[in-house]
Amino acid sequence: MPFDTLLDYSGVLAEKREMLMADRIDGVLKEYGFVYMGKDPNTKEVVEIPIEIDSPRLVCMQPYSIADRNKPVAKGGGKGVTLLTHMRNSLAHGCTYFFDNGNMLLEDRAAGSSGKTTAMILLPQSSFLDWIKIIDIDGKYYFPNSARGDYRTLVVRSKPKKHE
Repeated sequence: MPFDTLLDYSGVLAEKREMLMADRIDGVLKEYGFVYMGKDPNTKEVVEIPIEIDSPRLVCMQPYSIADRNKPVAKGGGKGVTLLTHMRNSLAHGCTYFFDNGNMLLEDRAAGSSGKTTAMILLPQSSFLDWIKIIDIDGKYYFPNSARGDYRTLVVRSKPKKHE
């Protein structure tokens, strides 16, 4: 299934997703409302800032290379592999948060001392499960009772849910 189709189906609107070939994405994370720590203007202490959790969106760093005067070139298998890698990392490192509204937030951070955020992904939990069914289409690992077939028959919803 193509990357954009997967996200469209999940209700992550085209204008609410970015895969960036960049070394830092702090400004875009702030623009998308993913900044959850800040300084209190009165006390200058670091405080938590609530984020909006109802609108699916994502910001991810895309691995890239640059040579000479050439423009950056994406590497690492494309957008789909990059998204799945960020999701895997957030699950493996305990940076996954589930909300009562049915959404989940996956945060990926760089290893080492920088700890910079490399991805923030907010999507419906049902979409996450649908993606597992699509990827594990033979039902070999996660859904052993699912028969192989067209991805449209494996997912819970029949049409995309639009979010604003």
